[in-house]
Amino acid sequence: MPPRSALPPLTLAAEEAAARAAAEAAEEDEEKPLGVAPPAPPSIASKLREQGQAPRHPAMPLLFPESFGSSSRARPAEEEEVFVVTVQAKRRLTPLDYSRNIFHIEFDTTGTGLKYDIGAALGVFGHNDPKEVDSFLRLYGLDGTRAVTMPPPELMAEGGAARELPPGCAETTTVRRAFTQLLDLFGRPGKKFYEKLGEYATDIEERTRLFYYATQEGKDAYRRRAEEENVTFADVLRDFPSARPSLVDLLTLIPAIKPRHYSIASSQRVHPGSVHLLVVLVDWTDAKGRTRTGQCTRYMNDLQIGESVAVSIKPSVMLLPPDHRSPVIMAGLGTGMAPFRAFVEERAWLKQQGHEVGPMVLYFGSRHRH
Repeated sequence: MPPRSALPPLTLAAEEAAARAAAEAAEEDEEKPLGVAPPAPPSIASKLREQGQAPRHPAMPLLFPESFGSSSRARPAEEEEVFVVTVQAKRRLTPLDYSRNIFHIEFDTTGTGLKYDIGAALGVFGHNDPKEVDSFLRLYGLDGTRAVTMPPPELMAEGGAARELPPGCAETTTVRRAFTQLLDLFGRPGKKFYEKLGEYATDIEERTRLFYYATQEGKDAYRRRAEEENVTFADVLRDFPSARPSLVDLLTLIPAIKPRHYSIASSQRVHPGSVHLLVVLVDWTDAKGRTRTGQCTRYMNDLQIGESVAVSIKPSVMLLPPDHRSPVIMAGLGTGMAPFRAFVEERAWLKQQGHEVGPMVLYFGSRHRH
């Protein structure tokens, strides 16, 4: 590539070609939970402007990473350190005719630097259902392959990323990835979302209803939508078609997907290159008779061997006694088996190493008497 000073000024055709190339590259890498954080240092941006070459299209940092200091990172705006792990095993533990789908899933952590203690929780950044996302994009008239720059975390709706990016940095991705991996499109909207969306409504009846849900008088109607009908951000945007914020505004109105935390069901001393979870698929039928599933448990249940997943670690909240000889009583009366599996593995490993360990007793609840 010639030096930037030798590049001709950008034309509209060049920008469109850049966008197409970026979209094609993103399509090939669609499933990896990565965003791009292009700093565009002021010195470079100033030089480009002086030369009449300022990149007006968000795809440019994707195409010229060296010139813009771009780098691929897993969720760069998160406060916690994020690791990209790989699914190495998954199996259902309950019979197919049992009312609940409980499954075991293992992630390969080799080479990631991920470390965890007994009792820690794994934060999983789930994805929205791609089919539902594509349906929404068609309804809203959005091109999923278009490159887009995410707003700064401090401008996103409440619940967005917690850490500010370095000065001059931004996260660039495709529209489809933004709505699949970054925005909580199928989460539950709060009253503030109804109020803000009301400002965009051009139909007076829709505008009145949106503002009503955000008032004290409309609290019962809002509660029915939120708790009984399980209305999502996408549902609200479908229900009020005259309220059509721009893509840029949508990125600030819908909060970011937060990691869901699950107790780790393994000891890293026993499994130094992996982390295990025991997961219950959350599903229910709402007031309208629609089958609903939890965003993250559905995502993990659909994962295939070899797929990449973005995760973080939440410090331990349940700890074994510091004296390995202390007796331990574990009661999982509806709280799950995951952390106790890790406790038993840890004590078994200590015993194999010649340590004296105390007795352990597990009481586990049953959903049915027979």
